[in-house]
Amino acid sequence: MYEEIKRVLSGLRSRKYDSGEVIFRIGDIADSFFFLKSGLSLTVAKTNDGHERTVMTTWPGRTFGAASFCCRCQRRSNAIAAKPSEVVQISWGTYRSLLDNHPDMSQFLASELAEDVNSLFDQMLEDSVLDADAKVARYIVHRIDRRQCIEDNGVFSIEQTQDFIGKILGISRWSVNQALTRFRAAGWLATKYGSITVLDLDGLRNFASEI
Repeated sequence: MYEEIKRVLSGLRSRKYDSGEVIFRIGDIADSFFFLKSGLSLTVAKTNDGHERTVMTTWPGRTFGAASFCCRCQRRSNAIAAKPSEVVQISWGTYRSLLDNHPDMSQFLASELAEDVNSLFDQMLEDSVLDADAKVARYIVHRIDRRQCIEDNGVFSIEQTQDFIGKILGISRWSVNQALTRFRAAGWLATKYGSITVLDLDGLRNFASEI
């Protein structure tokens, strides 16, 4: 529905970030929001005990940082490039200009915010009721369903390390490894360093949906 707006945003001037580079920080004034043209961005918050927690993962074609932008408040989280990324920064002036030429821009931003709220709600429920195996299974299935993967003749692969998946899900690398080991034993997938290849998507999906 909003592919034209995404195409327009992709055409704006962008900046490249290296893996691990900070896009914005806690306390920054939110005078813009961002569109991820390529790569991967993590929104990371600090808990009361000082630990960091990934609360949002942004994939290409999505916006981030829009909630603080809309309420014109300070950032309450950090945004970090999880891999080399290309990011478009959209200031208030640019946003108003886009509205003049694309009236659906405000609805697009509202849709993006609604999707973020749904993602946060799903994460809250998963954190409270799901074990590590279920989290890993759902993560892999979601990546495939949203085409955030590599497809070759109907075979899906996810090019991510166990450390990376653990960081996104808020669980240890060991927990991810144990889940993948069980999934390999079930014949659902194969793994090598930095890569997961799904062999039986229906089996993995059924396991994820049964939880």
